[in-house]
Amino acid sequence: MESAAFKKLTEQLTEIVQYVRLAKMAFQENLTGKGLKPMLTNDDAAKMLGVSKRTLQRMRSENRIDFIKIGNQCRYQVEAIERMVEERTIAKETDYLYDLPHWDGKDRILALARTVPCNNPYWAELFHRWFLNMVAHWRGNTDKKYANSVSPLLVGAQGTRKSTFCRSIVPPELRAYYTDSIDFSRKRDAELYLNRFALINIDEFDQISSTQQGFLKHILQKPVVNVRKPYANAVLEMRRYASFIATSNQKDLLTDPSGSRRFICIEVTEAIDTNRPIDYNQLYAQAMHELDHGERYWFDQSDERIMTENNHDFEQIPPEEQLFYHYFRVAGNDEEGEWLSSAEILNRLRRYSAIPLSTKRVNVFGRILQKHEVPSRRTRFGTLYHVVECKRQED
Repeated sequence: MESAAFKKLTEQLTEIVQYVRLAKMAFQENLTGKGLKPMLTNDDAAKMLGVSKRTLQRMRSENRIDFIKIGNQCRYQVEAIERMVEERTIAKETDYLYDLPHWDGKDRILALARTVPCNNPYWAELFHRWFLNMVAHWRGNTDKKYANSVSPLLVGAQGTRKSTFCRSIVPPELRAYYTDSIDFSRKRDAELYLNRFALINIDEFDQISSTQQGFLKHILQKPVVNVRKPYANAVLEMRRYASFIATSNQKDLLTDPSGSRRFICIEVTEAIDTNRPIDYNQLYAQAMHELDHGERYWFDQSDERIMTENNHDFEQIPPEEQLFYHYFRVAGNDEEGEWLSSAEILNRLRRYSAIPLSTKRVNVFGRILQKHEVPSRRTRFGTLYHVVECKRQED
């Protein structure tokens, strides 16, 4: 008897499960037929908004986001989240830039740059160019093929008010679009920041790994943000508004052997005067005036050469480079020397120094030789470099 009752109960439960499954399918088909979209989960909504799930929970408790409860699960309408994303971008705040007074002719951008004490004679001029580029991105009228791929990098001792200076660049009216919290290990979220913020401070730049610096190089050059919406096949193209600035307490920062033209590195020699009042209306009125009158806001090859030259002191010197100048030198024009490939030179360095140098670093080592303008020529065996061996390992 108990067995028959159990069997009947099992059959009833199976029917209920099938009914629920069919009802769910019908509901989804009804949504699709009406042009509606499935509801978003907490994970989906948090990713679209670029916030943590804890922040999302706080937004619910403060009634700052619409949601419904299905059992113990929270669900969100796609359209509502998309609307919040649009409303959070600086695109909605450009009225600030267009409601500014006429510029009085006083150069406040250079004055702001000069509040940062450093020994780089090009700092103020390069900061001026970067500042105009930043504002041009906020206005949203830059060419979508190019991005503000240059970032000032302030290096100095703790307590020199580097981060305070970075924050002070943004006017109070737009301060909500400033952040010093970006996680490059979460690549999708980091890319979304390009659309959602006006200025991103990479605080403690020295904590970024060499692998993450490769992604940073990619994101600095990214002119638009491509995002696939949840439950959709189409890719949404969103404009980039963000520019970058960075700070660090350490000096040997840059790991890209092909050059460092993406950073304006300066060493802050003493505390920055951040107590000096800033006339933000006139500061940004100057930027708008100069952009409206055709002032160049992009960096040209001359600027990049200056940045690369001045950034040598901030580069990490890899062991291959140190060993090369210990055992070799660049051949002069009248010297016979040797024409060797980067692999051949690297093999000798490994043999002479007894330091394990990975053969996987051959391409990197080749870029190091090119960076130092070692004479080279192309052959059917690859690129050869003209060098003189100046120190051999004793037999």
